[in-house]
Amino acid sequence: MARSTYYLLLWGLFVPIFLVRLATIRPINLPNNQKMAVEGRITSQPYQKGSKQYFYLRSILVQTDPLPAYFYGQKITFVGNLEREVINRFKIIYIAKKPDIRLIKDRPDGLNLVSLRAWLFSVRQELEDRLKTLLPSPHNQLMLGILLGVRQNLPQEFLQRLINTGTIHLIVASGQNVVFFAGIVIEGSWLVLGRRRAVVLGIMGACFYCLLAGAEAPVVRATLMVCFSYLAVLLGRQADKVIGFTLAVFLMLIVIPLYIFDLGFQLSVAATAGLVFLLPKLENWTEKAKIKLPGLLKEGLLVSLAAQAATLPIIALTFKTFSLSSFVANLLIVPLIPFMLVLSLLALVASMIFLPAGQLFAYLAFPFLDFFILTVNLLSGFSWTNVKF
Repeated sequence: MARSTYYLLLWGLFVPIFLVRLATIRPINLPNNQKMAVEGRITSQPYQKGSKQYFYLRSILVQTDPLPAYFYGQKITFVGNLEREVINRFKIIYIAKKPDIRLIKDRPDGLNLVSLRAWLFSVRQELEDRLKTLLPSPHNQLMLGILLGVRQNLPQEFLQRLINTGTIHLIVASGQNVVFFAGIVIEGSWLVLGRRRAVVLGIMGACFYCLLAGAEAPVVRATLMVCFSYLAVLLGRQADKVIGFTLAVFLMLIVIPLYIFDLGFQLSVAATAGLVFLLPKLENWTEKAKIKLPGLLKEGLLVSLAAQAATLPIIALTFKTFSLSSFVANLLIVPLIPFMLVLSLLALVASMIFLPAGQLFAYLAFPFLDFFILTVNLLSGFSWTNVKF
């Protein structure tokens, strides 16, 4: 069957099913600005921002004091006012600011998806705490962002600088992080194991990174899409890779149609699309131009450039700003990301075996992290490079 026939068949099946699924969604409807008593489980891992703690109970965003610290899966009840915020006609969230909270159950019972995610979040919290001890701030926070996609601990001012310089995508646990990790594994094992075994090991590496990052929704989606793409590579044809990627996205949107409005999903799709469509063209171009780069550096640079080109329009439209300095910032920082990622991972693993060894790898990563911070701070100072619309 011709490739165009596959595309028509996929689109012909997807569009009506997706529209029907989207039309059947009914957002939760609660009284606005009225005091209510709510009971349920925490459905996101709480995070601290400034002097406040945030977490979700499904469509309710709870904003409370930093202590006591809550955790994913805990069952609570609270009394407070709910402020309605309409994202779109299909998605409405409610915000509860400093409600009166009472803990009902500390941990989920039994062996199920909730208890599994709670365990993964607890492991991730231990990893975060360990990484924080290896370097001073803000370098340890940046290392957390690059390795695990944790950006809640970064100062708000530095986060804004990352947005201004178009480098925010480098510290998000999305498609690009998964592709980086899988690409490094494949590049490192290609000559020893051969192409097919290296790709299989890359798929395993992507799944390992997913667990390492806490198996949160954005990184799970990105991992699924990357695994689909690499499985298509094993089939040996570019057409299979494209159709496999398209099928993965369509299936996710049919299962959960509201993903289409989720920024994490959009960035994951865009980053993986860069891998599928743009990366082969960049590789062909470098071969024709006879550009010689070390294997690890080439893999990281080309993968990141493909992902950046694909995600840049979404970042610009979301944050209503476009940075002329983003090309310079990414050109300087992107080639160093594989080294930061590998050294951060080695620091984490070594610290769990022998703390001084982890400290050594962290110190080796420090110059790269410091260069990242200095570059972002310098280029963000040129306000004329930021175009707002």
